[in-house]
Amino acid sequence: MSGHGQRALWAASLDALEVDLAETERALFLETAVDVVPEVRPTWQAPAVPLPAELAPRAAALLARHQELTARVERAMAGLRRQQRRASQLHGRLDLGTAPPPVYVDRAV
Repeated sequence: MSGHGQRALWAASLDALEVDLAETERALFLETAVDVVPEVRPTWQAPAVPLPAELAPRAAALLARHQELTARVERAMAGLRRQQRRASQLHGRLDLGTAPPPVYVDRAV
């Protein structure tokens, strides 16, 4: 494959990786759209040709961004697991026996 073909292949691959990172960041950090889920794509794989030297800085920056995002996702997941445990513990403490729920009547006496 020619040098131009290698560069184009790597540039397209890095573009796809950058889109994946942006979607994951958006889903993780947007508070207004809780139900935003990134599109599931096949696992990213580097092209089977050498990385052109001129794309090395971009690839290194994307790698650093990916590593930081991975750490943030892991922290968010740990926080969600903690919240889920606490909610389960609270639910277990509530007396949800067979008694009917309380009924309140608001009237002047």
